[in-house]
Amino acid sequence: MKENKASKVSITDPKCRFMRLKGFEFCYNAQISIDSETGIIVARDVVNENVDYHQLIPQLEQVKVNAGRYPAEISAENGYYSGRNLMYLVERGIDAYISDENTAIADKGGKAKDYQKERLRYNAEGDYFECKYGRITFRYKTYDRSKGREVWIYKGENCKACPIRKECVKNRKGVKVVKCFLPEKIRVEMLNKMRSEDGKRKYRLRRKLEKVFGHIKHNLDLRQFLTRGLGRVRIEFDLACIAYNLRRIWSIVGG
Repeated sequence: MKENKASKVSITDPKCRFMRLKGFEFCYNAQISIDSETGIIVARDVVNENVDYHQLIPQLEQVKVNAGRYPAEISAENGYYSGRNLMYLVERGIDAYISDENTAIADKGGKAKDYQKERLRYNAEGDYFECKYGRITFRYKTYDRSKGREVWIYKGENCKACPIRKECVKNRKGVKVVKCFLPEKIRVEMLNKMRSEDGKRKYRLRRKLEKVFGHIKHNLDLRQFLTRGLGRVRIEFDLACIAYNLRRIWSIVGG
């Protein structure tokens, strides 16, 4: 039987979780958001989840509380890419630059996954996919319980007369189905932004976060948390962020 590392619990700190770094270790997941011009931390948190995509919305809500408004523009790693996050950003008018998994893999020189819908041409004006022999149009929106999120369903218009139906369609009804976990127009708009030179430049701004984490780890010597329990660890990380911000503010204002 394969061992489930995610189910392991630390004896010394039951609140921390087994997460993958260079190997697998018990740890916490520290989150920060910074102002790209000044480098000042404007939101921070520590969580015991090993994925980041649940943290984008809490970070932006914290930015709103601390700064009085949402940021006009953000860039974030592809770990924060999800349909829910993109919908949230669009609804609030935030101009975002977040790479999807395939774009991130391609940027690193890897082989991207072959997603079927990316081989189809999407018509944003008419909201349909085009294949060689016809259209795949939007039919309805439903809720996928297994995925725990909404899904947009597109179906082929004339699949039964298609000469390659047996090769293309795998379901019993003989109709091509394409599932999207956010409006396809939003996904395509983000993809086009990330492929543009301006988008690539803005996406690189996220690297400034690495310098902040580097300062906290190496200059403040916070390579691991000394306290136990999520509440105490958050306080410890807060103190490190305050120390960083004070030094940064002094550098800007006091010279």
